[in-house]
Amino acid sequence: MGRRKKNKSIFAGLKLPELNLSSDTKKGVAVVVFVFLGLLTLMATINLAGSLGRFLLDILRWGFGVLAYFVPVLLFLVAVQLARHKFLEDEEEREKHNGFYWRIYLGALLLLGSISGVIHIFYLSNGEGALSLAREGRAGGFLGAIFGGPSHEYLGFWAGN
Repeated sequence: MGRRKKNKSIFAGLKLPELNLSSDTKKGVAVVVFVFLGLLTLMATINLAGSLGRFLLDILRWGFGVLAYFVPVLLFLVAVQLARHKFLEDEEEREKHNGFYWRIYLGALLLLGSISGVIHIFYLSNGEGALSLAREGRAGGFLGAIFGGPSHEYLGFWAGN
């Protein structure tokens, strides 16, 4: 019998760099990223971003359907919401709002998902399948199929809306 070899990862000796950034700096970077993504998607929706914009618009239509044109607005709203927390003047207010920021992202996803689900249900009333509509980039896209497909299937048109 031989001894077992220890499984050593090639990354075992590497130490990941630590970014010791303050929370305000992290929020500022997130605001800049969301504004950039908002501008890029806005330019893609009005056909000013070239071939990358066409590709991005196809992906947005596939994922969000007709709400692909609302995604830039949503990205700007997330940036404003993050920036609002950065500029709170009162220290007490800042401590009160310095909590869990995933609620902003989760709220944006739920808002977009519920709206795309309702739009998807209106398209499903014509008798087409939820996934076939999403594959074509129509209705609410795949997000609408996830949110609206099961509610239309199990609750029907009126209760699903």
